[in-house]
Amino acid sequence: MEMSRSDKVVALGLAAVAALMAVAALAVPAKAASYGNGFQLSKFKVEIEGYSNTTWHRNIEAANECEVSDHSFGRERLNFATTKPIVIMASHMPGEFNPSLFAGRSALGVPVKAKIQRSFTPAISAPAKECEDNGGGAEATVPDCGTRTVKSWHVNVEFSDKKRDGLQVHGDGGVKIPYAGCPGAGFTFPFLLDEEGTREARKPLYASLSQDEIFDPEFRKWITLGNGTWTETDETWTAKTDVHWALSFTRLQEKSSHR
Repeated sequence: MEMSRSDKVVALGLAAVAALMAVAALAVPAKAASYGNGFQLSKFKVEIEGYSNTTWHRNIEAANECEVSDHSFGRERLNFATTKPIVIMASHMPGEFNPSLFAGRSALGVPVKAKIQRSFTPAISAPAKECEDNGGGAEATVPDCGTRTVKSWHVNVEFSDKKRDGLQVHGDGGVKIPYAGCPGAGFTFPFLLDEEGTREARKPLYASLSQDEIFDPEFRKWITLGNGTWTETDETWTAKTDVHWALSFTRLQEKSSHR
C-alpha cells in the first residue's frame, strides 16, 4: 500500500530522531559497571617498572689490639619491570575505605622480571697482635657477587587500610635469594622499600591513586609514581636505599550498567 505524503513526512521525521539518538549514544563514554547496591567494578591493563639503589658501609672499630676492625662496604642496583601487561579488576563496596585490587581471584601480585647487580668489598683489618682467642680457623666465605636475573619475582600492589587513596607496593620476600656469599643489607633483594625516613622516624611509603578516578570512565590511562628514601645508622653500620616505581593503568571496556 502506497504511503500518503503526510505519512512519509512523519516516517522521515522519526528516522531522523532515531539517527540523532544513536549519534548521541556514541558520544557518551561507557560508564564503569555500577550496580543497584552501589557496588563498582572497573577493569584495567597494568604495567609497572622501577628501580632500587642500596648502599651500605660497616663501621666497626677494634675494641682492643686483639680484635679486628671492619669497614667493608657494598651496593646493589635492582631494576624490575613487567614483560607484558596483566589484567586486573578494581572493586569498591559502599562504605569501603579504599577499593580492592585483584588479579583473577587473588590479591594483586604483578609478575615482573628483576635484574640485580650486587657488589661487596671486604675491608677487615687484622688484629694488632696475636691473642689466644683470635686464632680463628674458620674458612672465609667466598663472595659470589655480580649480576643476576630473576624471571619469576612478584611485586604486590594494594591500597592502604590507613590512608585514603594511598597505594603501596611490596616486594615478594618469599623468592630465593640469588646469592649465597654476597652480603646484602636493609632493603636489598628480594625486598622492596615500602617505608621512608629512618628507623626512629619511619612512615609508610605511599603513592596517590584517586578512587574517584578509578571508577570515572573519563580517565582512560594514567601513571602513578612512588618515590622514597630510607636511611639507617647505628654503631656498626650505615645503609641508604632509594626507590622509584611507575605503575600505569589503562582502562578496558567496561561491562554494561545494571541497576
